[in-house]
Amino acid sequence: MDKKTSWSIAQLFKGCLFGGGDPEGSNGIQDQDTSTRVAVLAKASYPPEVAAYYEDAVEKNCPNAQYNLGEIYQEGIRSRPPDMNEAIKWYTKAARQGHPQANMNLALLYEKGMGVDQSFITAARIYLRCYTKLDQKNKALARNSLKAILSSIQDSPFYPEIHYNYQKTTQVDFIDKIIEQKIFPKDLIVEDFLEGLLNDADLGLDKKEALIDVLLEQYDLNSLMDIKGAQIQERGSALLIEIAKSLMEVDPEKAETYLNHVTKNSKYYLPSVHLLGNIAHRQALQKTQSLAKAHEASTPFRSEILRQGNLLAQSRRLTKHEQEAFNWGEAH
Repeated sequence: MDKKTSWSIAQLFKGCLFGGGDPEGSNGIQDQDTSTRVAVLAKASYPPEVAAYYEDAVEKNCPNAQYNLGEIYQEGIRSRPPDMNEAIKWYTKAARQGHPQANMNLALLYEKGMGVDQSFITAARIYLRCYTKLDQKNKALARNSLKAILSSIQDSPFYPEIHYNYQKTTQVDFIDKIIEQKIFPKDLIVEDFLEGLLNDADLGLDKKEALIDVLLEQYDLNSLMDIKGAQIQERGSALLIEIAKSLMEVDPEKAETYLNHVTKNSKYYLPSVHLLGNIAHRQALQKTQSLAKAHEASTPFRSEILRQGNLLAQSRRLTKHEQEAFNWGEAH
């Protein structure tokens, strides 16, 4: 057995003893034909230790063992050539359980198109997924790869997502610094940042609110007229709507403040007026206990929706949310 093979198997054994691993696995990884696969490996000139630890990797769902099996298959063993399909299979199983180096190896394979169809987007997402668990050397390698990927995908619709998550993940306290300093950095692509922020399900509402406050302090959305400004308007308006919806029950006054910043030339304008009408209706009903008074309070908002909606309909088709708002305006 060559030196690399001996080392890999030793590491594999160590991984099973000390690496833990839920026997059922966080992803329910199972191989119903383990005994058959072990027999095939044994007959295919692999050392018996590999077959034995293959069985351990499956039955114990041990991520360290799965990672090392991936390396064995990627490098080849004895007279056997590399088997990239098996390497990717085992890296993927280990990566799904959070194994940092398995994620790194898998990301690199997608980045280079080795054994899989090349996908910069998949590679970037994997690098970002494992970044915080990497050691400093691998963090530097991941950052370099991510920078190269970002320069290659600038025309991709996924660029804003990757760019936002790159900044958020690789720069310590990136978002907290924006909130603290109350200004977006000069080199920040604000429109991409807003799109990333809109799709960030992990960031708390309080931080999204604080970031929107920075946006409104730094920009008058209605005054932004160029292409970049239009993108900031659209994405900023989408974010304003999302946050306002979350605030309607707990802080309707702040929700109103945000909704009043949604620009008229945004596709989110009619939905924002719809929400403002709902707030007015609810507040009037709570105050007067009169449906007639509540309806009266919401009438100006319905009129505005119908007026602006009819104008828009002359030049383009209304979006789903615009049509819902328009239907609400027509209903009374």
